[in-house]
Amino acid sequence: DANIVLDKKATLSVKEGVTLESLTVNANANITVAEGASVAKVTIAKKASEVNLVADGSVGNVILDSKATLSVSGDTKKAVAITSNAEGASINSSIKTDVTLNADASVSLSKGAEGSSVKAGNESVTPTVDNKTDSSVTVTDSTGKDTTVESGKSETITPDTNTGDDNSSGGGTSNGGGSSSGGSSSGGSSSTGG
Repeated sequence: DANIVLDKKATLSVKEGVTLESLTVNANANITVAEGASVAKVTIAKKASEVNLVADGSVGNVILDSKATLSVSGDTKKAVAITSNAEGASINSSIKTDVTLNADASVSLSKGAEGSSVKAGNESVTPTVDNKTDSSVTVTDSTGKDTTVESGKSETITPDTNTGDDNSSGGGTSNGGGSSSGGSSSGGSSSTGG
């Protein structure tokens, strides 16, 4: 099983019949996976800031570890799974993708990306989804709550913090501090008759 690491700006074509176990992209790159070719895992890291991935063949998982702009297109019929761990990353796709965001990022889906999904990996993630497809896109937060972004709309989905588990039980019980035990100075006027 082949593993390839790109440390410099590159254009890579994975030809028909080639199977790559992993492809690590540490610099800007243009990658084409031909029909009949397969890449199990693509990791985008380090200095990569702009990566174009054309998936005509099979691409398993794409892991985005750098604040890069990832553009995904192609003729593959299988959804590409993308996991972004980098805050400020942006993902542009014109093919069906299943995106999981573990940090705030923007996802732009254009025609061809119908049926895509976006999921927040934890409760602090705020996904921004621009839906330019012909159908609605479901965004699922970390609690499993779905928000629908209609065709032609762009929405930032803020985490739902009103989950009722922030125990701020009314802090108004200042146990009546008004009993200053009666200061009746016990009669000090017992002047015994002389």
